[in-house]
Amino acid sequence: MLKEPYNQRLFSGGLRKWLHEGRFAWLHRETKNLSGSVLEVGCYDCRSLDYLAFTPTRYVGIDANWEGGLNLARQRHPDLQLIESSDPGAISGKFDCVISLETLEHVPRQQLLDYIEALAKAAPLALISVPVEIGPVFAVKQLVRPDNSYKYSLKEYICSTLGMTEHVKQDDHKGFNFVWFLKQLSNYYDIEKVSGIPFPLPAILSFGVGIRCRSRLFQG
Repeated sequence: MLKEPYNQRLFSGGLRKWLHEGRFAWLHRETKNLSGSVLEVGCYDCRSLDYLAFTPTRYVGIDANWEGGLNLARQRHPDLQLIESSDPGAISGKFDCVISLETLEHVPRQQLLDYIEALAKAAPLALISVPVEIGPVFAVKQLVRPDNSYKYSLKEYICSTLGMTEHVKQDDHKGFNFVWFLKQLSNYYDIEKVSGIPFPLPAILSFGVGIRCRSRLFQG
């Protein structure tokens, strides 16, 4: 059975739409006093441009083009620089801000470290959102996921609920741990703020997490 298109699955309506659009509401809040150039990793169809609180002086989007997202972006924004790649080596140039929404959880753990370093060198400020796939929220999400797309054994389900994701084989979202991710970010960034998405709750009790961080590697 074929999956519904990405935008239809996440944004067609109801509670799921509201939950997933929380990342864009967070992005709008965090960009209210910003300006300048933007690099987006995992841009998909460049929906984020509709929610930025400023018009970038330059925008570059990078995406692996899974499910044809970059093709949609090229149709919507034929004037933008859009790069099809899943290689952190594709990140180049200097920007005022990098954003990556619900993307880095898909990256294999070793490659993820390369992405974090590349982003930290590309801009002084990073705005990143990732899902919560551990703790009580994960336990509920996994039970009600409509597509049942992430297969957990009982042991993996218990380990993820307890945050022991080192015992869970990574597969896309499966095995992602935002606490571990924050520790990796802190090797290259000063974490300025961690926000629950879409609710103003502690991260472990949230659907997703928005992270604002300041690079220690950027040299403008």
